Parts: sequence; C-alpha cells; structure tokens
Amino acid sequence: MTRRLIPIALLAACSTPKAEPLDEDTGTLPETGQIAIRYTIDPDIVDVMGEPARGVFYGQIFDADEVTALGPEEGAEPLDAIEHALDLGDGSVPTEILHTSVPIGLDEVVVLGFLDSDGNGSDMDYEPDGGDPVTLPGANEFDVEMGSTVSVT
Repeated sequence: MTRRLIPIALLAACSTPKAEPLDEDTGTLPETGQIAIRYTIDPDIVDVMGEPARGVFYGQIFDADEVTALGPEEGAEPLDAIEHALDLGDGSVPTEILHTSVPIGLDEVVVLGFLDSDGNGSDMDYEPDGGDPVTLPGANEFDVEMGSTVSVT
C-alpha cells in the first residue's frame, strides 16, 4: 500500500493505489481506471480566509499532459466536471468520497477548481474571486490505476 501527501492551496492530495488486476475474461490489462474524490482544506488556509471554508467546489479533471503550472493549456478539454456543496470546517477532517470520476484511460490527471466560499462563482461564470481558495495545477496531480478506483483527497 502506497500513500502520498501533496499539499496545495485548497486540497491536500493523497492516494492509495490498488493492485492492477487482469481482466479475467480476456487475460489483458484493463484500459481505464477512476479516481474517487474526497475534500479537505489546509487549516492554515482556513485561518487566513476571513470567511468559513464552506461553499460550492467547482472543478474539472484534466489530462496531466495538458496542464502547465498556470493551468490547462489552450484547447485542453476537461475529462470530467465536479460540483459539490462543501463545509470543510477547520480542515482537520476530510469529507466522505463525494465524486467518482468517469472511466479514464490515462496514467495521470489533474483536478483543478475552487471553493466558492462567498457564493458568487455562478454569477462570474464559475470563476474564483480574490477570497476563494483554489487548487494548484502542479500540486493536485493524481495517478490513475487501470482497472481500479483510487481514493484521493
């Protein structure tokens, strides 16, 4: 069992990869995997937010090869969309698993998004404003294990 922790502005990432089973019917390796997402926030971010870590998380999952340190490359298409109402409290306890991705045929993905902590994200075409914590591209990358669903936080 492998466990990794990647801190970011909004989310901390960890994964517990499962063994990659063979497809018993064909004897070949599966071609897709999924990630199951739960949420948390760094307690240090909560301390400086000036408002509760509560609101709607708007996010998307991208192919890691199509994301730079500044975000998705021009023309990058999201593989999946995420929208969840969250109350992250003080950041000490992660949520339950709230989203399982569509089947993904890639080795690595990046989850990008923001917590709309002041409730105006939908008014701004789902864009964060100055008070909304956001995920960072380089620190929110997850491995996809073919034939498995990997839990990530």
